[in-house]
Amino acid sequence: MNNKNLEKDLECVGSFSILKASLRERCQQE
Repeated sequence: MNNKNLEKDLECVGSFSILKASLRERCQQE
């Protein structure tokens, strides 16, 4: 496994978690 790929995966996971959080907030507001 390449460290670069790992870093990319971590970035994707981080952005996904942020997206999920914002989506959850939107759903709760509605």
